[in-house]
Amino acid sequence: MVGTPDHILLRNVIWAGNKDSLAALHAKYYLGIERFIASCINSTQDAEDLAQNVFVELLQGNCRYDGHYDPQAYLLGMAKNVIRRFNKIKKKQPIILPLSLLEKIAGSSVASSADNVSNPNASRQVLYAAEIIAKLAPKAREAIRLKFIDGLSSKEAARCAGCSTTVFYSRVYDGLSTLRRPDNSNGTQLEEAVAEP
Repeated sequence: MVGTPDHILLRNVIWAGNKDSLAALHAKYYLGIERFIASCINSTQDAEDLAQNVFVELLQGNCRYDGHYDPQAYLLGMAKNVIRRFNKIKKKQPIILPLSLLEKIAGSSVASSADNVSNPNASRQVLYAAEIIAKLAPKAREAIRLKFIDGLSSKEAARCAGCSTTVFYSRVYDGLSTLRRPDNSNGTQLEEAVAEP
């Protein structure tokens, strides 16, 4: 691969899935793309995963490249698309449960909550919220637990879940959207439970 022009390497990756070409492009452009993304989203942690996503998308072959564009400009254009999707998912990510309640859920069990005689109404709310969260799809439930209960950063939580940061944000968004869906009586009841004194 030494001496091969970058536009040929890029074409080899997109058209043929050539991993040697991908490695050469990654070695040359990764740090610059990561820095560019970090400057746009103000997060060095998420930038690392998003920069990796640029190269994963190249390897998946879903890109169009005819060999005439400057490879660096092309990769930065892909990075802008990754950032746009990341921001869109993050912006739509509602947070409907107070962190104090989620902390209680994290440390509660049926036995310990039942013992809370000082505030039985709070115990009922904690158990009810935990019960509703338990009904979510497994990946969405895990994402909510990692992010809000375990308190991990997005990057750490995504790594624990075995997915990219973008996919992780999508899972959290799906879970919280399910709880807020108008036709979801559980979501309405959850908000009512949380609102009670």
